Amino acid sequence: MSFGSEMVPPMPPLSMATIEQLGDALVGALGIDFSAGPSPIDWPHLINDVLPRLQIHTYPVDSGEIDGDEGATDPSGTGPINILLSRDLYDALWEPGRRGNRARATMAHELSHAVLHVPRIRSWQARPEAPFLLRRARRDAIPAYRDPEWQAWALAGCIVAPRSVLAPLVRQPVAWTAARLGVSEDFLATHMKRLRLPVGWSNARP
Repeated sequence: MSFGSEMVPPMPPLSMATIEQLGDALVGALGIDFSAGPSPIDWPHLINDVLPRLQIHTYPVDSGEIDGDEGATDPSGTGPINILLSRDLYDALWEPGRRGNRARATMAHELSHAVLHVPRIRSWQARPEAPFLLRRARRDAIPAYRDPEWQAWALAGCIVAPRSVLAPLVRQPVAWTAARLGVSEDFLATHMKRLRLPVGWSNARP
């Protein structure tokens, strides 16, 4: 199945400017410190010490429990929010390199769902018109700013690579900046395009 044919519940519109503001607020609330320049987020610390205080819990699971996906965020219930990562990906959060990059991006993505969409879905589920509000549509049939997946990837980028960190580094090769942030070059280049920052140095040598 292509990503465009994936069925999702359309969300209220979010502009990139609004997502950036939310990202900056979340970075502050989580105590993420980029004052010394680009660096990877300490996800083990956030998962074990910070997010549980905000009633967000992360668990490793067998991939079959989340339909073969790498991560999922459970919107059911009214209590703590549970983020589920495939066991391999959860273990890779501690690793450098490609697998770790993918794990960290996925964790940021699922955290973004927990922040942006779980409260909204839970509020809809309590309303009589829930079946209408939660109806699904193909991703390629709705604008990006209403696509929960686009919204979550956009916020994930703003968490791990805020504009304030990237703007002074736009003349650095993308590979150099991505390595210091603990993300892949593709993830960072896509995020920079969303922020309308130049990425023309992506093929330059560090």
